[in-house]
Amino acid sequence: MADPNDFVYAAEAGDVDEVRRLLDHPSADAAALLMARNGAGDTALQVAAYSGNVDVMHLLLAHPSADAAAMMIDTGLEGASALIQAAQMSQVDAMRLLLDHPAADPAAMLMQTDDGGEIALIQAVWSDAGCHSYSEHDLARRMAAIRFLLNHPSADAGAMLRHASIGGYTSLLVAAWSGFADAVRLLLEHPAADPAVMIKHVKENGRTSLLEAAEAGQGSQVDAMRLLLDHPSADPGRMLMHADGCCSTALLLAASGGHVDAMLLLLDHPSANSAAMMAIRSSEGASVLTVAAEWAVGVTFPSCRSTRSCAPLLLLLRRVAEEPQPCDDAQQAHMSEVMKALCQGTRSQALFASDQPNAERDECIRLLLEFGADIFAPALACSRPVVLRIARELSQLGREPYACAQLINAAVVGMALTRQQAKPRPNAA
Repeated sequence: MADPNDFVYAAEAGDVDEVRRLLDHPSADAAALLMARNGAGDTALQVAAYSGNVDVMHLLLAHPSADAAAMMIDTGLEGASALIQAAQMSQVDAMRLLLDHPAADPAAMLMQTDDGGEIALIQAVWSDAGCHSYSEHDLARRMAAIRFLLNHPSADAGAMLRHASIGGYTSLLVAAWSGFADAVRLLLEHPAADPAVMIKHVKENGRTSLLEAAEAGQGSQVDAMRLLLDHPSADPGRMLMHADGCCSTALLLAASGGHVDAMLLLLDHPSANSAAMMAIRSSEGASVLTVAAEWAVGVTFPSCRSTRSCAPLLLLLRRVAEEPQPCDDAQQAHMSEVMKALCQGTRSQALFASDQPNAERDECIRLLLEFGADIFAPALACSRPVVLRIARELSQLGREPYACAQLINAAVVGMALTRQQAKPRPNAA
């Protein structure tokens, strides 16, 4: 009998002649070969479907020794059937061959799940999820695969759109997270869709489609967020205030990744109550201002290589300035907390390495001081020359934070500067 790995490899490579030769060899057990698996656990039909090798699939399913019905519902790697594997790669011709085969049960196949509880539709939306450099051809293929599955004569499109995986992922939630805005629009506008239910759907950790898109937060996800918020069936006011299991809202999640465009969309939405949105704290007690400061200095997503800046924090502080509140103890403590976050992150040293003017950084510090931040309460803040310089400038201008002169005044700042300057210096060689 031929080596199963050689047989499956030939099917994956689309080598029709080799597949036929191995099946028809006098010593071959064709029925066993057709159900044999490679090292990853996939059969020849599954890898051929994944690769879109339709001619090989025809040969396999039409062979006299084939149990076509069993082959089509058999599952391989991660419990994925041939249909699911074809959907993963947007192989429409392969999906059509499987669903329209005389031995197929297309309704059951469309609702068959893999080990994660995902049906072919969800896998079609997942296809290459997270990649943000699709060609127009790739996008067209993916959209064609989604339409084909939803519009198949045997499809229960409503059930497919409602279906959620073991973790609670629906096709809409996946589309929003991956920034597949065209798919978001298609799914919401399908005749079988219930957009209100789909938009409100909450997965296992309390995340909605909006929250998933906000955390990813790139340009394509912002487009998806806009479609969700502006849909006629949406309740944007409620969506903007919804928090997940960690009490994180869309704004908090966007700020945690430094996604300024996503933050602007959320804060500027006609249904937004920006003051209420900014008042919400996570389950760890972090405000959106603190989270934005932590992102700027590498506390959140420390392994991310993206360029950090104070832009998200500055955006939020400017919103605070638009609706000033009395400088009470709560605000002073909050602003001191934000200053502490800004001075203690892994990239804080780089942010404060130079006292040369840095427009975003300097404006953030100035606003924090004006709003009541105590430079002597947060660890390290009073040792940052940049902070002391800006505090001294504010004091000289008579711009103490909301008349709380005890926080920043010339005498205190002067003492701090004296201590800074009085530090022992190494003797010159």
